Order: sequence, then structure tokens, then C-alpha cells
Amino acid sequence: MLLIFLHSLSTEFYFFNSSLLCRQISFDTCLHCFSIVSTLFLSS
Repeated sequence: MLLIFLHSLSTEFYFFNSSLLCRQISFDTCLHCFSIVSTLFLSS
């Protein structure tokens, strides 16, 4: 019983971490794109 609980907990934790990582990556990408666009806009 405890093993099953621990397994589901670790799975939840893993999925939570991956979604967090995905969000972080997309946020960084957005930031990067925004800086490129603003740089292009300022230089034009």
C-alpha cells in the first residue's frame, strides 16, 4: 500500500516538474523573442 502511494507521489512530482520546466522554457523563449523584436524595432 505504501509503495503504491510512494510511486504515485513520485509520478505526480515528476509530471509537476516537467510541466514547470516546460513553462520555464516557454517563458525564456518568449523573453528571448521579445528582446529580439524590440531590438529590431529600435534599430529600424
